[in-house]
Amino acid sequence: MKKGSDTLNSEKKMVRLFNKTVRHWKRVLRNHFKKEDISDIIDDATAEFLSIASRLPDIGGKSNFLTFHLIEAAVILAYYKVLKARNINVDEIGGITHDVIRERVASYPSFLLQLRGAYLTSGYCRKQRKRQAERSQKKEYPGDWVYSFVEGDGKTFHYGIEYTECGICKLYESENAREFTPFLCDIDYITFGAFGIDLHRTKTLGKGDDLCDFRFMMEK
Repeated sequence: MKKGSDTLNSEKKMVRLFNKTVRHWKRVLRNHFKKEDISDIIDDATAEFLSIASRLPDIGGKSNFLTFHLIEAAVILAYYKVLKARNINVDEIGGITHDVIRERVASYPSFLLQLRGAYLTSGYCRKQRKRQAERSQKKEYPGDWVYSFVEGDGKTFHYGIEYTECGICKLYESENAREFTPFLCDIDYITFGAFGIDLHRTKTLGKGDDLCDFRFMMEK
């Protein structure tokens, strides 16, 4: 972690971020492992996450909304590494991860999820995303996403984002976890669906395409 990042410069802060998701992982892991094994997995994943966190690139700290996506991807990466070391196959780890995300999303009140969806399709958010997309084109941070904003017509979609570089892909590549990247791509459908947003996407960098073509529309 670079000292310039105001989000990633405290080990205690990173542990707190990691611990916010532990209860969801525990609940899902109960379906796959014995109680004593789960404690070991959590402990090992905590240590692995702190190791990964020490190598996370600075992509602008709090000024970049994608910083927290990078941190969340690092949490998942830690569990992936720990479970793979226990000879769990990648598809099973992917299934566990998706169940954890569903568990986490289900823990939020429905009105908060709806508010999140309304925000993400609001005019204010569109302006923010457009400005952030323009900034990303400067490629100030090598580990960051690079993307462009696509204006919507309000009928077929509100707006779109096209990523030509992905911070998660870069992180997973550097951590020798490229095989698990597609499972991160699929998480988007779980989260945006919970927000009441209809996500259309035909390509993703994580699955080997030349870009990720996100299109967002509020579900009717």
